[in-house]
Amino acid sequence: MKWILVVVISVMLFVPAQLTQAMPREDVTDKFTKALLAHKYELAQSYLNHDTKMPEIREDSPIRGVTGLSTPIKGERILIAYFWDDEGVKGERIAFIWKLTIKRDQITHIETISDAANPFMNENKTVNDYRTRYNLHVMVGRVSI
Repeated sequence: MKWILVVVISVMLFVPAQLTQAMPREDVTDKFTKALLAHKYELAQSYLNHDTKMPEIREDSPIRGVTGLSTPIKGERILIAYFWDDEGVKGERIAFIWKLTIKRDQITHIETISDAANPFMNENKTVNDYRTRYNLHVMVGRVSI
């Protein structure tokens, strides 16, 4: 009887360690990121809440890499996407920075912090801030193509 107990205990010590390895759980931001990298925007949209819209991604700046950063606020992640710039920098540039809000395994809100592929995204806000801070008029030119 003791011999059987020793065998069972020794088997339990070695077998579970091989069968139960800790696998990292793939959360919704990882799935969303993989869909963006594969340029499967419909699949990426499926990870969003029905009220949430994905910001525009310019087709002339295809995403080459995405970095996900955690924040101190629970349920928020920062995504930084990169693209390869052949014209100006001739290297890797930031395409956009998004702040994702996640609840119950769905992305409920996407805030565009920066859209470096579109450098004039925050132009109106910058001009208004300058006008109110320095009480000066700023002339801004537009080019139409």
